[in-house]
Amino acid sequence: MSHGVGPRDIAEKLMFPEWLSRKWHTRDYYGAVVHNVQAIYAFYMGPYDGNPSTLHPLHLLLPVPSISTTWAASRR
Repeated sequence: MSHGVGPRDIAEKLMFPEWLSRKWHTRDYYGAVVHNVQAIYAFYMGPYDGNPSTLHPLHLLLPVPSISTTWAASRR
């Protein structure tokens, strides 16, 4: 966490050793290990990942006019 790595990066890189993955007390309770790692990160570091653009993300399906339409409208 102190190396600038986010929760998704940590969750993708984390792998249990073979001897630890066979233990009963290290099994998943709710979902996969990825979900558990992200929950632990959110508990200790909070939900904010340090990127201001993720505080209130823009809706990705907003209609965007094409540049040719915008250019044609500005020429009138």
